[in-house]
Amino acid sequence: MLELGGIIILGIFAQWVAWRLKIPAILPLILIWLLVGPIAAEYITPLVFAVVLTTVLLNATTARLFAKISGVFLKNSEGIRIVGVSKFSRLIGEYLTNNGRHALLIDSDENNIKRAKELGIEAFTANIYSDALTDNIELNDVGYLM
Repeated sequence: MLELGGIIILGIFAQWVAWRLKIPAILPLILIWLLVGPIAAEYITPLVFAVVLTTVLLNATTARLFAKISGVFLKNSEGIRIVGVSKFSRLIGEYLTNNGRHALLIDSDENNIKRAKELGIEAFTANIYSDALTDNIELNDVGYLM
């Protein structure tokens, strides 16, 4: 029974690391299996359920703490994302940038982006409906949308 407890603890830690490193979740379990050897078949189903459940709960409860400890936690999101780079949008973006706010203009037209960059406003070409837009690291401090 002590061996099973150790395997579960190792499995939970391995799953936590796998989620953070974005590697396949089964890989750490295979490595643990190689380290401790095969276990009885009756332990497999409870082990998998315990590891998956605990992994989800562990990651949900420790993500914020881990971000604070590692120094990647963003305390406030004061940036403003402006969709569409019209003349009015560029005027607002320029005003915000000149007054110390992070303004980010997004448009799908390269010419509008070029005009915004000439004014010293941070802008980039993207489709606002794209899922890849949410994964962009530049948008982490953007808390408002116009």
